[in-house]
Amino acid sequence: MSTMLHQLTLLAVAAADTAAPHTDAGTPTGGTAHISEDASIAVVVKAAVLLISIASAVGLLTKLIRVPYTVALVLAGLGLALFKTPISGVHITENLVLMLFLPPLLFQAGLHLKLADLRREWVRILLLAVPGVVIVTSAAAVAIRFILPYALPPEYATWTTAFVLGAIIAPTDPISVVSIFGSLGVPHRLRVAVEGESLFNDGTAAALFTVLRTSVVAAVLASSNGEPVPDAPGVGLILTEFFRMAGIAVALGGGLGLGAFIILKKLDDHTLETGITVGLAWGSYLLAESFHASGVIATLTAALVI
Repeated sequence: MSTMLHQLTLLAVAAADTAAPHTDAGTPTGGTAHISEDASIAVVVKAAVLLISIASAVGLLTKLIRVPYTVALVLAGLGLALFKTPISGVHITENLVLMLFLPPLLFQAGLHLKLADLRREWVRILLLAVPGVVIVTSAAAVAIRFILPYALPPEYATWTTAFVLGAIIAPTDPISVVSIFGSLGVPHRLRVAVEGESLFNDGTAAALFTVLRTSVVAAVLASSNGEPVPDAPGVGLILTEFFRMAGIAVALGGGLGLGAFIILKKLDDHTLETGITVGLAWGSYLLAESFHASGVIATLTAALVI
């Protein structure tokens, strides 16, 4: 099941990245999914069946041609984006993909990530997830800053805007990398480092994005009203936002995970156990997002606790 989720996510994200310019802005790692009012359960089911069918067809095709499965899935997703989906009413958006696939993928990764491995590799993971994300964000912002004047009016082509875009693309997505790792038999420590960093970097990127986006919005409003543009946020404000988002997420995810663990210990019913774990995966994510915290960190914490 987890392999199928990885495959569908690769396919759907590739389609959504190109085909959904109308989606609402959110955090770089996700937000609450917005489904149009005329969308129905039948349309969502059709979209899921469509993705499963295409992923299976692509898998069969890769048996005939020497192309890695993950690469073929991304190319198929781009094809869906360019030629539109064949089912009327199906709109594959970034938020819908994140809402459907991200919580169970994170939960599955957290369940299989051993605390002993995390304790052994915590220094490497922490360096990659916090200063590493900041460095990547800064490097991306430098490159983006020189492109912005060609895409935006001068008053909006600022360093703050460049850093917002840098924070969006800084977090790594290890789905395809980890899947290739499994087939290549890479060292276990490298796999733990990549998975751990990708799971924990959300807090850093989300804090950067949230604070910088607020600054950009304030600057745009001030400029449109003829008021002085406020200064860019400082490091202290970004750190405060980071610890707020991460702290709330850990508290919510840990509390829900502990409660589910206590309940599951008293149960001997596979149906109820499955329902509780599925509810925990999506529930921890949604609850954290409703508090404007990191849904990724909340879901991961719940999985590690349980």
